[in-house]
Amino acid sequence: MSTQGVAPRLSPAFRARLEQLSIVSRRSHGNPNLGSRRSRRRGASIEFADYRRYSAGDDIRNIDWNVFGRSDRLYVKVREAEEQLAVHVLLDCSLSMSRGRRNKIEYARELAAALGFAALAAGDSLTAQGFSDRLGASTPVIRGARMTTTLLEFLGGLRCAGRTSLAEPLTEYASRRRPTGVLFVISDLLAPGGYQGIGVLAQRGHEVVVLHLLDREDLDPDVGEDVELVDSETGERLLLGEEISLDGYSERLHQWLSETSAFCSRLNVRYAAVETEWSVEDVVLRRLRARGILA
Repeated sequence: MSTQGVAPRLSPAFRARLEQLSIVSRRSHGNPNLGSRRSRRRGASIEFADYRRYSAGDDIRNIDWNVFGRSDRLYVKVREAEEQLAVHVLLDCSLSMSRGRRNKIEYARELAAALGFAALAAGDSLTAQGFSDRLGASTPVIRGARMTTTLLEFLGGLRCAGRTSLAEPLTEYASRRRPTGVLFVISDLLAPGGYQGIGVLAQRGHEVVVLHLLDREDLDPDVGEDVELVDSETGERLLLGEEISLDGYSERLHQWLSETSAFCSRLNVRYAAVETEWSVEDVVLRRLRARGILA
C-alpha cells in the first residue's frame, strides 16, 4: 500500500518549458475578466490570443505581416475577449494506484504537478482533488505561479486507500457549484462499476480529459504459464492457466483500451493512454501537445 509520499519536484528547466505552454480549451466557459487568458469568444480586446492560418474571407487587416516576412505564410491574429480558464485535476488515489513497476501514484503526482503548474503559470485558476470510492482531500481554488508550493505539498500528502470508482465521486464533484472548464481525470480506470461519472462531468459542461495510466505490469505481465493474480482493492484471486490464458489476458486488455477510447470519443471527451515508463516531461511536452491537450 502506498503511504504518504514526498512532494513532487519540477526542475527549473522543466518549469521554464511549462511556462511556455497553456492548457487548450475548445470553448468559452463564461468566466470573463478574471484573468489573463483570452477566450475563444470573439471580443473587442485590442490584444490577441493566438494565430491561425489565413483562410479566404478573413479580414486582411488581421494579417500579421511580420510573421509573413519570417515564414512566407499568411497568419491572422485572432482577437478575443479576456477570460480565466478554470482547470480541475482529479487524481485517482485508490489502492490499485499504489502498484506498478513504477509506482502509479507517484507518477500521477508528477503528472498532476506539471499540468497544475502550467495552468497556474498561464493565469488559470486551479483546483486539485483526490478520489477513490469517494472524494478525498482537495486544494482550495488557487491562482498564480506563487501557489505552486501549495499544489506540490498537497499532491505529496495524498494517500492511496479504498476502491476505484468513477461513478459516485465524479458525480458528486459534478454536482458542486464550480466554474466549468478543462477537467483532468488521472486514473488507471480500474473501476468495475463503469465510467458513468465521466459522462456526468461532460454533461455538466466540463471539457473532460482522461489520462489513463498504464504500468508495464498492466500491459505485459512478467509471469509464467500458471500464476495467481490478486486484485489489490478487493482481494479477488484469478489463476491464469485455469480461467484465462496470458494470450486471453492480452486480448481482453486491448479490447478494454479500445472500448474505453470509443466511450470517451462518443462523449467528446479527450482520452490519452499514458504508460508510466514514459517520462512525465515527454508526456507533457510532446505527447499531450501532439494530441492538442496542451499548446
